[in-house]
This record gives sequence, C-alpha cells and structure tokens, in this order.
Amino acid sequence: MLEASDDAATVSLGSNAFTPTMAQLKELKDNCTWTWETLNGWYGYKITASNGNSIFLPAAGVHYTTDGCLNNEKGDSDSFGGYWTSTLTTPTNFTQISNGEQQPSVGAVSLEIEGNTNKLYSNERMLGLTIRPVTSSTAYDISAATVTGITTGKTESSPYTLPTITVTSGEKTLIEDIHYTVTITNNSGANVLTPLTTIGGYTVTIKGINGCTGSKSYTVYINGYDLSDATISGVENGGTYADPFTVPAITVTTSDGETLYENIGDYVMTNSNGEDVTSNTTLNADKYTLTITPGTDSYNTNSKTVTFKVYNHDISSATVTGIEANKSYTLEEAQEAVNNIVVKDGDTTLTKGTDYTIELYKTGAGGVTTLSEGTFKISIKCTNSTIGEKVFENITVTLSE
Repeated sequence: MLEASDDAATVSLGSNAFTPTMAQLKELKDNCTWTWETLNGWYGYKITASNGNSIFLPAAGVHYTTDGCLNNEKGDSDSFGGYWTSTLTTPTNFTQISNGEQQPSVGAVSLEIEGNTNKLYSNERMLGLTIRPVTSSTAYDISAATVTGITTGKTESSPYTLPTITVTSGEKTLIEDIHYTVTITNNSGANVLTPLTTIGGYTVTIKGINGCTGSKSYTVYINGYDLSDATISGVENGGTYADPFTVPAITVTTSDGETLYENIGDYVMTNSNGEDVTSNTTLNADKYTLTITPGTDSYNTNSKTVTFKVYNHDISSATVTGIEANKSYTLEEAQEAVNNIVVKDGDTTLTKGTDYTIELYKTGAGGVTTLSEGTFKISIKCTNSTIGEKVFENITVTLSE
C-alpha cells in the first residue's frame, strides 16, 4: 500500500482523502452495473450501485513514459482511460489480476477502461494515470479494534499460512485493504508472504489506512528442527575415551542430513558431580553428560543428550589378586579374600571406591552386601573414571571346612 505521504490524493486534499485500493475497485466491478456511455462529450463508464447511486469515470487518457504526451483522452468509443489504486503489485495479487496475460509484475494495480471493457491491470508507476479520490466517512482506530483469527506468540510448523483475520470495531466488520492492511515481516524487517517456510520469528502487523488509524502487531514463530531426533558427532553416546580427552568439534545433524550446528557453543556439559565443564577443552577421567539445547533465537525445539566416559584404567585388563574363581572357601576365608583383593593396572595399584567397586551376587538371591553360605559371583566393577569389569564365578562359601 502507498504511505499517506506518497498518496497524491491525501497530499492534495487532506488526510480524509485517499487513492482507492484494489479491493475498493474490485468491489465496484463485482457489485455494480457498468455502462459505457458519454457524458458532456466524454466517453467513459457510468457505475451504478444497487441503491441507484452512481459515479462516472471518463476515459481520460494516459501520459506515456516515452514522450509525456496525453493520449486517447477524448473522442470516439475506443477512448482509453486508466485509474490508479493505492495497492502495489505483489506476486499474490499479480496472479489474481493478470490471468496469464503479459503484464508488468512490478508496479501498482490500476483500473483500465477502453471501448466498453474494464479490467484490473498491473502497470509501471511511471505512467500518468488518473486518480479518482475517495474519502472515509468514519475513521476507525485499529489499535482499539477486536482482532480474531490470530494469537500472538504462537509457534507453528512450516509451511504456515496465515489464517483468515477478522477485524471489528463495535458491530462494524472492517475490510482489508479498505480500512486496514495486513503485512508480515521477518526478523530482518523485510516484508514476506505466506506460506511461511523459513525457520524464525515473524511480526504480523494490522495497520489502519484510508483515514483509519492505529495498528496491532502479533508475533508468530516457525518451528525449527526437533533436536531429540538429531545426531551428535564428536562424542558417541555411551562412548569411552582415554584420559586425557580433548573435546572435539561438536556437530549436530538432522535426521534428513542437514547440518544445524558445527563447532557449536550451544551445549552444556557436566561431570558426574553435576558441575558445568562446558568451557573445558581437555577432560580428565570421569563420566560426562553433554546436552544440546536449541540456543537463543534458533527456534529449534527439545534437546539431545549423550553420556560418555573419559577413563584412566580398564578393569577388564587389570590384574586382580586375592580371590579366585571356581574355588571353595570357608566363610572366614572368603571374607578375608574379599577384603584383600588387589587390583593393578600395570604397575599402578587401583583404589577401591575411587577406581573400582566390589559387588557380591548370590545364586538364587541376586545382589547381596555380605557373604554367607552358598555359591557366589564376585564382580570387580568400574566407576565413573574407569571402564570394564572383571568377574569371578562359582565361588563356594561353606560354614566350616
């Protein structure tokens, strides 16, 4: 739409006058009777409404861009006239009015009349066409109007088509492109058209025109990707890495193969104590949790979490002394043997509780905390800083020799 400062009718006649919109002229075409006739020697159209009121639009000619001359201004039944609207040409209305006809796709919508024909047409704005001003008898305040069909702050999926918006002032239903316009802008402030397909935030503005004042704005967000379905490269869920571990570039890829983040900072990494170690480039032995989050203004949803371990010893390849599999012990011997278990990784003696734990499993009873008469399995298990396991089975415990 033309701004008021660009509207020749408003500038010349005041704020209550304006160039009619495409919607207003289309309303005349669709709801009035058009008769090609002469008035005071001028050919043109008499346009009569159902209530009998009428206006006359003379075929007043056009100033062409090549020589600036006024052509076809008066005379025979084939006289030509053109009337500007304040509606700029868009891909949407161009499709509506052109019907496949070759027309300029950039410019403004006009009404052309010629020899008993009339049609809406897209013309270059450098042409000199007539303006038939109209006035607004009631100036509605859009900021005080009731708007239905759109809710601010909603998140939608792509592609998203703006629903039908209804604007009412009291009992009066206002008309788009007569009382107000609806525009959509992206985060950069550029005007866009529906359907909205690009991830991001948009502002829908309903603004008064043609003497109507005020505006209302609504925000709409187009969802990005569901990070819970994404793949994280750089660390593997359940992966184990030798101490020290240098944190690689973290890459997040969607299920359809699109890379969302590469070498990103939109993640949180914590150790086994819940402490944030995101900024660490080198990790020591411990268990870690890495969570990918949508990040500020990314419009992606949900999150993705992987856990991995940086280890300094592998229990499965360690040497364990003090206990033997497939052996019978008295209760006292078994207790002593368990108490004297030694685990070594090469020349390093590992520390119980820090590097490994000892778990007891009794046949028919499962995990237990103390030895008793029966058959046991003893497991030397890793902790947060180690990996692997060593198992000693078929250990028989008796109450006496």
